[in-house]
Amino acid sequence: MMRTFATLAAACLIAAVVVIGNWGCDRAPPPPPAKGPEPKHIVSSVYPVADIARQIGGKRVTVQWFIESGQPLTEVEGILERRNAVRTADLIINRGPHETWMLGGADDPFGARRIIRLETFPSAQSASPQAHLWLDPNVARELSIEIAKRLAAVEPGNEAYFQENLKKFQREMDAICDDARAKLAKIPQKHFLCTSAGFSTFVLRFGIDEALAAVEPSEALAPQRLRGIRTIAGGLRASALFVPDDIPPGIRRDISSKVGVPVLTLDPLGTSAPSGRSTYLQLLRYNLDQLIAGVGDKS
Repeated sequence: MMRTFATLAAACLIAAVVVIGNWGCDRAPPPPPAKGPEPKHIVSSVYPVADIARQIGGKRVTVQWFIESGQPLTEVEGILERRNAVRTADLIINRGPHETWMLGGADDPFGARRIIRLETFPSAQSASPQAHLWLDPNVARELSIEIAKRLAAVEPGNEAYFQENLKKFQREMDAICDDARAKLAKIPQKHFLCTSAGFSTFVLRFGIDEALAAVEPSEALAPQRLRGIRTIAGGLRASALFVPDDIPPGIRRDISSKVGVPVLTLDPLGTSAPSGRSTYLQLLRYNLDQLIAGVGDKS
């Protein structure tokens, strides 16, 4: 189902006092966006990418996405409603070469200015075709810079606003990654055993070698494949097997009993629900916490 999210401003005295207090005496609050035309509309197929755009664009953007947690992470079909959303968007963020229907007009100069392609970033050049590129914090950093650049090009009066949002996003992302790297550095032997190739670029970014990538959906793993995973897990002394978080708990328990190690989940999509991993940074922290919990040596 197509979903839409527009950032809302709260203008009350108490909120203003809290914001000013949080910035302290040595740092000015971010400049408010200049008044202008309607906010720019940004479309992405996956929720985490849309949230990055929201973090950078703030009040000057509305964002739209097609899939989030609870929906299958497969090629998003270009149905008429989605094609119309892409056709009228001010900025389109394409998650990979599989979504060719989102690239209409990419060959002409005007169309190219509307499209950002994740697979073209330097950090994505060596990624596998199945990788969830947006989970790689380096790709997310390059994406956030490009979004700020594109928005400033169409709203030069708000460049300072976009740059301040960019700095805040990158500062918080760096803090999460630095904390995770410090914790991972204390684990002498790290083994990443997973049933999905989608997380490969993400884990390699943190210096963890991928041990297994099965092409079958986790719930469809054949008994022979499960026996093979059990053998690999025993040989590596892996402490956990990772699966995508859309695998039901009952199936995870069954897989765990057959491979002989706990099954932990990684989340590729996040959710717009307030009670869930509703921002890219929350999603990043969750996946890193899961890695830290499950990549150590079983001994």
